[in-house]
Formats: sequence, structure tokens, C-alpha cells
Amino acid sequence: MALSEATSLTRLSEADEAFSSAGVYQAREHVSLLAPHGVTQEAGQALHRLRDLRDLAADGHSPRSPDYQRALAHYDEALTRLRTTMRKDIGNTAAG
Repeated sequence: MALSEATSLTRLSEADEAFSSAGVYQAREHVSLLAPHGVTQEAGQALHRLRDLRDLAADGHSPRSPDYQRALAHYDEALTRLRTTMRKDIGNTAAG
């Protein structure tokens, strides 16, 4: 979608559809019901960073744009923190 030449409205619709079809919000609800508070917090942060990427793509930012690259780095950092927190929760501190 970030590479699309579509109009802003079409990209926004594609972005919303991608989130919906991927089950992102359902996964967030599962985490909030089943995971401990620390995991839930980190999952929420990762979701916010993923939405930032979605919004930039919907606004027409290229994946090579500085704003998109910065947002991607923030998402990667949030995902790493989430994975680390999840590993600690299950007693596995090995890097993955």
C-alpha cells in the first residue's frame, strides 16, 4: 500500500482494510485479556507504532522517506521490547 499510486482516500481505505483483515485489533483484545500488564503495555505501544506506519503510508509517504524510515525504526524497537517482555513472562530470556 505504501508504494501505491492511489489517491489518499483509497490508500486510507486500503490501510483500514489491511488492519481489519489481519486481525490486528482482535489480537490486541486477546493480549489484553490473557497477558500480564507489562506485556499488554508493550503490545499497545507496538500497535501504536504500527498504526503510525499505516497512517504514513495512507498519507502517501514512500517506504524510503525519512519519516517512514523513522516510524519503521520506532515500530521495530517497540516490537523488540514486546518480544523481550513476552520472553521474560514465559521464563525464556534467550535472545531470538
